[in-house]
Amino acid sequence: MMAVLNASDEVEQLVLRNTGLTDDLLWNLVEVLKRSPSEVTLLNLNLNRIGPFGAHVLLDLVRAKPQVQGIHIFGNKLRDYGVQILVNGIVELQEQTASEAVLQDSMLLQSDQLLQSDQDLQYTMPLQSEQHLQQAMLPQSEQLFQSEQHLQHTVPLQSEQHLQQAMALQSENPLQSEQHLQHTVPLQSEQQVNPDLLVSLSATWGSLSIFTLLELDIGGNGLASDGLRLLAAYMRHYSSLQYLGLAQTSGADLAAWKELFDSLKENSSLTHIVLDESSLGDPGVRMLADVLRVSVSLRQVDLDRNGISDVGGNDLMGALLCRTQCPLSHLSLQENDISPGLMRRIQEEVKNT
Repeated sequence: MMAVLNASDEVEQLVLRNTGLTDDLLWNLVEVLKRSPSEVTLLNLNLNRIGPFGAHVLLDLVRAKPQVQGIHIFGNKLRDYGVQILVNGIVELQEQTASEAVLQDSMLLQSDQLLQSDQDLQYTMPLQSEQHLQQAMLPQSEQLFQSEQHLQHTVPLQSEQHLQQAMALQSENPLQSEQHLQHTVPLQSEQQVNPDLLVSLSATWGSLSIFTLLELDIGGNGLASDGLRLLAAYMRHYSSLQYLGLAQTSGADLAAWKELFDSLKENSSLTHIVLDESSLGDPGVRMLADVLRVSVSLRQVDLDRNGISDVGGNDLMGALLCRTQCPLSHLSLQENDISPGLMRRIQEEVKNT
């Protein structure tokens, strides 16, 4: 594996599922990956033994390979602390790369304006103007001197202000990142980058890598209420995720689940969420049904083995009937306590829509 990564530039998806990977082994792997010519976009490290230190190692890799769009680490040992490290690092890197893109955009704009000003100097000299004729007769060295003076004043003040704002944004981001690491739940910053902007920047900037995480699976990591609340803040303010895996997250209370589900009501990017074996029961599913009534992006939901009865099933059915404009394409409810008749109507509603 190490030899392949060292030599090959064709590895896009690295799958090391259930390989006994520890933090130390992950560190060795990441050191090779950072030097690899391959541009890995997906990491599947499910069912290993990666702990909180491994979250630091993963962030080190993503800083070196910001084209990574998917991190799957289901069934590891991150717990709340490891998830905090990972999520805060993701936020920091998203803001940093987006700010660098804005700064580069401003510099390119200024360069284009200088080039246009230079072209204007070459073609806007009216022959009928005596003053311009005299200027044309000046020695070449004096013409160059006056052109340089003209160039100093042809950049619009608006562009200078734009560049100063972008540089200020970049200098403030490290302070914001330190504040994120000091809190269990990341705080919304005044200079927060719109998650939708991250996706558009990634699509338009070919030479500059904008880090935009689209898939994250942190299920089966012993996540409890504090970790779920932190994730809720991330989903509300910073996330561009399209896929979120939270299977086997049974250690969080209903209040934490409510915070997460409330954050999803405002989220416009998430299309698929996996909640298998998370002990949601009927109360948790009712909160999820409220999300389904208003979310226009969420299209796929997995709820296997959650102790859902006909009470929760009816809540889901009511939500499905409200989604006439944005129907679900997938709803998995295997091994719950929903009666066969109701289950059949739910699946027919998903299929018909």
